Amino acid sequence: MSPRQNTSGRGPWRKLLLLLLVLPLLLIGGTLALLIEFQPLVAPLPAPSVNDALRTRALVIRLYSGLESNRSSVVIHASVEELSSLLNLASRGLPRLAGRVEISGPKVLISHSLNLPPAWFPTFFNLQLELLPSQKGLNIGYARLGRIDCPTPLALLLTRLVLDLGLGKGEGQAALDSLQKFEVEGSQVQLRLANPARLKTSLSRLPSRIAWLRDLSLPQASPWPTDAAHYYLQRLLETTAQAPKGSPPQLHSYLGPLFALAQQRSAQGDAVVENQLALLTLAGYLGDWRFAQALDPAAPETAPKTNQPPPKVLLAGRDDLRRHFVISVGLQLLTEQGLTAAIGELKELLDAGPGGSGFSFADLAADRAGSALARSASDPKRARQLQRLLAASADEANFFPSLEGLPEDLRQNEFEIRFGSVDSPSYLQLLQEIDRRLAQLPVHRR
Repeated sequence: MSPRQNTSGRGPWRKLLLLLLVLPLLLIGGTLALLIEFQPLVAPLPAPSVNDALRTRALVIRLYSGLESNRSSVVIHASVEELSSLLNLASRGLPRLAGRVEISGPKVLISHSLNLPPAWFPTFFNLQLELLPSQKGLNIGYARLGRIDCPTPLALLLTRLVLDLGLGKGEGQAALDSLQKFEVEGSQVQLRLANPARLKTSLSRLPSRIAWLRDLSLPQASPWPTDAAHYYLQRLLETTAQAPKGSPPQLHSYLGPLFALAQQRSAQGDAVVENQLALLTLAGYLGDWRFAQALDPAAPETAPKTNQPPPKVLLAGRDDLRRHFVISVGLQLLTEQGLTAAIGELKELLDAGPGGSGFSFADLAADRAGSALARSASDPKRARQLQRLLAASADEANFFPSLEGLPEDLRQNEFEIRFGSVDSPSYLQLLQEIDRRLAQLPVHRR
């Protein structure tokens, strides 16, 4: 056989191999083209109001009260206004996501739009789900992903897989099986749930599962060496032991020794990692013990509680501001800034409602100051400068703004008369003033 004949014989095989390589790419590209759209199904939502926060709180309380029942089944109801408020608050923490719930006769229509990056080329992933009344299980009328109509069996499978991710393997199907009845009466959705105790146990796993999913996107399970947190906790305990008796200690008396240790430990190491270790240990010690578990998820829940902090530590002369500040520090280190801000706003909106302490811009300033300190401490260009400043002088004026002129104790009607919502020009103007004061603090100046 001549060389020419041999070469021509290999030609079809090369084409077939090329086709086998290109075909999957074409299929993936075609599917993505059908999933991604250039117009959102749901327009951006208005800023949440006090009533949004109150409705969400009522819904969550009702849900957990029902799940704590000892009965074999419970009935949970929610209004379309409550579900819409929940989606509105969720979009505050995830600004690229917008959701809508509509009731049309016996049907419930759930729509979502996710604005995909990059911002200069607007594209959206749209999802629409129609739920029908059911006497057993979830009854999906239709599901649409982008421009693809999704068959009901596939929609149920995807729903189960999403629930498995959030609740644990096998719990998605158990959650779907627990739905005994789904119906709509007027503007109310009613669900009858079997085995509420198991469902409550599954929901209790949700925070740790979210943390696990977050860690999957990181190059390692945790960015912090868990054994190093011991040194910072020991420094906090020493500071408490050395505090003068008879008066509550000040927060700055803890920050100075912490950042002196961070400066020492990062002399030949990573200043950002040491700063974050110091602040997350502080958040666990003076804020919420669960932040300490973020450093070592395998540690028993009782471990952080064995080292009790003093009952009161003051910031700007107040214990409540210290708590706002250190919890926001921890949240900023564990979550995105938008979610941290949304949590702070939700708490303040709830305080403005009946039974709350009143909306406080001073509390919001403490929230934003804690987030800002965590961000500056995590900035490689500022990390060592911040260490030197706070180790030399952790004076409160170095990291906490003046609260002069910031309104406090605003009841719901007062807040709505003065500001309307958290998107009004007067509200945003006060937030800009808080941020201006923060930007002038020594810890945030380059």
